[in-house]
Amino acid sequence: MTKLATLLAWLVPVAAVAPMALAHCGGDDSNTTFDAGKPGSGSSSGSASSSSGSSGGSGSGSSGGASTVTPGTDGSVTPVGDGSTTPTGEGGADGSTGTPPTPVPEGGAASDPGSVVCNGAPCDVSTGHTCCYTRTDGGSTETCVAPNGGCDTSTIACNEAADCNGGICCQTIIGIGLQGSTFCTSASAKTCPATSAMYPQGTFQACRTDDECGRNSDAGALKRCVPQQCTNPENASATVMVEACAAPISAGNDAGTLGFCKPL
Repeated sequence: MTKLATLLAWLVPVAAVAPMALAHCGGDDSNTTFDAGKPGSGSSSGSASSSSGSSGGSGSGSSGGASTVTPGTDGSVTPVGDGSTTPTGEGGADGSTGTPPTPVPEGGAASDPGSVVCNGAPCDVSTGHTCCYTRTDGGSTETCVAPNGGCDTSTIACNEAADCNGGICCQTIIGIGLQGSTFCTSASAKTCPATSAMYPQGTFQACRTDDECGRNSDAGALKRCVPQQCTNPENASATVMVEACAAPISAGNDAGTLGFCKPL
């Protein structure tokens, strides 16, 4: 009886430990695939491999939990499929693009469609404003007048074709070295008005860019805008800077400038 009790005392612990040992052995045999989608899955070696890969779990589904890697240009390894992107340089501050400035002739003022300079400030002619220009003993006065305000003096309504809604900008000739009125033609006009009762000394086309010149001519020499200084030979104080489309070349005018004018 004593021997039976002693034998039972030995068997009870063994019986209790046996299922745990069997369960442990069965788990090692079945755990051959690492599932990164289940918390705590995988062996300790799989966890170590995952730590060397990306934090995004790019090694999910691979045997033993190892991440798939490719060599980098510096000898390092980079996880495959980690969702990262390589900047292309487009769309950034350095790669941004905008409307390029309109090229203007050397020595000329920048193109400013819909605006003229009046008394040193922009005057918005695109909304119907007009710059009224008055010659004085001390020089001139300029005032930007609201739409329909009218001018009792010379009028600066444009300085380039881009101010004229399809037409071109013309300037009246009133004297050598003097600023004449500017006005826009109709969209169908290709040249400025010639000498007439309204324009006794004629007109010329004002411009800021080469593209607006020579619309009615095949001559390449006329398809340019010429910044120039015009001075009265009898009164050196009467001088004005204009930008005019090139005039036909002649014996006394080999630069395409207006009479008594020199290119800048």
